[in-house]
Amino acid sequence: VGEATAELSYCLQLAEGEVRSQFQQSPQHQYRNIFGSLVDKGGSKESFYHEMETNPGLQGAVKPAVLNLANMIRDVERQLVIIENSGGLPETLLHGDVHYDNTLCDLSTGRVTGIIDFEFAVFDWRFMEAAVGLSKYVGEPNPLPFVVEYLSGFMRRADWVTDKEIEWLPTLIKLRVLETVVYFVARAVSGEDDISQLALRAENYAKRVTWIE
Repeated sequence: VGEATAELSYCLQLAEGEVRSQFQQSPQHQYRNIFGSLVDKGGSKESFYHEMETNPGLQGAVKPAVLNLANMIRDVERQLVIIENSGGLPETLLHGDVHYDNTLCDLSTGRVTGIIDFEFAVFDWRFMEAAVGLSKYVGEPNPLPFVVEYLSGFMRRADWVTDKEIEWLPTLIKLRVLETVVYFVARAVSGEDDISQLALRAENYAKRVTWIE
């Protein structure tokens, strides 16, 4: 999956100019706009933190994990400012959601034969493509072998990755995990879903970020 993701990323970089000529703005918000999914539904950064602290569905046994996630998001906010102030990271056209659930494989060879679900395509930092895939693997009981195998495959096809992108990869993976937390709050606030969807995942998400750190 890592190797296939890097191959796709290279192809999308080649296609970026043509796509930008027709679509100057991304149909989806960038990952680094971490509160974008909530703002799109009329919320704000402030309303997000208020929901995390006071929503009745996020109390009880799950509360410590929820507050931990809120603090992790504050920390990632600070790290994003540092990245932006240092000139940002290379940007290109992304699929935006490449992970093992969105790949088709030949079971006899183990090779990826297709990548589906381009609905989250976006102009964003290009190494987010790898971060999205890795954000799934860090949720496994023993993540390290999966992370090593994914990155080994990705880097075999990605000689264009810079040292700065590698330096910030852990933050990008955390960004992907934590942006999903905001997404579930946004869906609850808009009435599209119940906050229980976040409550069910909060401890796992916090565990993922803690492992990365």
